[in-house]
Amino acid sequence: MAPRERTRRRLQRKWAARAAALSLVAGLATACGGGSGSSSASGTATGASSQPVDITIVDGSTAASAILPYYAQTAGIFKKYNINATVKFVGAPLAMPELGSGKAQFGALGAPQPEEVGQSGSGVKWLGVWDQLSNFQLVVGPGIHSVADLKGKAIGISTVGSVTNTFAMWVLQKHNLAPNAARYVPLQSSSGIVSGFIGGQVDALLLSPPNSTKAAKGRAGSSVLLSTDTPDYAWPFNGLAGNMAWVESHKDATVRVMEAMTEALKEFRTDSAGAEKAIAAAVPGTPADEVEASYKSALSVFATGSLAPSATTEKQVLTLITQFYPGQYPNATPDKFANFIDASYAQQAEAALKQG
Repeated sequence: MAPRERTRRRLQRKWAARAAALSLVAGLATACGGGSGSSSASGTATGASSQPVDITIVDGSTAASAILPYYAQTAGIFKKYNINATVKFVGAPLAMPELGSGKAQFGALGAPQPEEVGQSGSGVKWLGVWDQLSNFQLVVGPGIHSVADLKGKAIGISTVGSVTNTFAMWVLQKHNLAPNAARYVPLQSSSGIVSGFIGGQVDALLLSPPNSTKAAKGRAGSSVLLSTDTPDYAWPFNGLAGNMAWVESHKDATVRVMEAMTEALKEFRTDSAGAEKAIAAAVPGTPADEVEASYKSALSVFATGSLAPSATTEKQVLTLITQFYPGQYPNATPDKFANFIDASYAQQAEAALKQG
């Protein structure tokens, strides 16, 4: 048999196996917690899926645990799946409208950002989550020695209702304070929060390394009071949300995006040099020791198994945001969790990768 014919037949076998895997997993997605959208990725992959596709991913944070799509881009992993990905760090306030409007096809976000976008009627769902635990550090200024000391103090957040706002309220609640016992000062972005803390505009913040460590080192007498990297703070902390209008019209491309993300999660764990290079590029000027510490912190909360979003943690998100922000999330009650997650694309990607 000629080499070209052998190659053609090998590719035919690969795509046939992949199509079978996709069809099987689509039928299983609901049982695995994919929610009401779990069948949306059903369809047959063909050789046409090798066609290049251009996508934009807006990333709401430069924290080491948030930059997995950027790592996938810089490491050339998206290219392996014929995905031409552009990853933009724009901050959560800009990332959400770009994703909701369809200007960006995907967003690297943390809850409750996709849930907030969904309140406007935009079809946005979690497709994958690589952090089911958070790695926020509560950094406090001089004279603050306990969470109780935060009563009446100013805590820097990105925006009202953001993950930084929600977690600050959650920490206070877990330490027997009313969620609104502190004042929350919107500073728009991680860099804005750090600057506000160093300059004395706020008394505390909740951010992930390297931003948290930069803040602690930048203000004399500051300290890290606690870290949220425990099961007590289980949360879809960083993941990939999709604009479902685009996703559902580009099903195979979305599966390939999720294949790339699944591979990136695995590679990030072993490619320390490449991962640390991406971390340093995302926050220019970060010292090498802080980059290394940030990498280790990210690994401590990265998923070790599936990227599929969890119904359990999504219900936790919806419970807290309806409690903390009464009336602001009328369509986000815990019983509607399936409106915000679609596990089928991650599951199909995993099945395709197993098929080789």
